Amino acid sequence: MKLNTTDNQRTIAKKAQVSESMISHIYKGKRMPSIKLAKKLQQLYNVSLDDIYTNENKWKKRHYLLYL
Repeated sequence: MKLNTTDNQRTIAKKAQVSESMISHIYKGKRMPSIKLAKKLQQLYNVSLDDIYTNENKWKKRHYLLYL
C-alpha cells in the first residue's frame, strides 16, 4: 500500500476507523484491505485504488498464483 502521508499507522487507523494492527498487517503485506477500507483510504488520502492495492512486498509474492 502506498499512501502519500506523514501520518503514522496509528493515525491512519484512527482516521479509517480500523485497528492499528489491521493497518500494520496491510503495510507488512500480511493482509489486503477490503474494498470498503480501500475506498475510505482513497478518500482520506486522495490516492487511487491502484496505489492502495499495488503492493510490492511479501503478500504479492506469496499470492501471485491466485491471479494467474
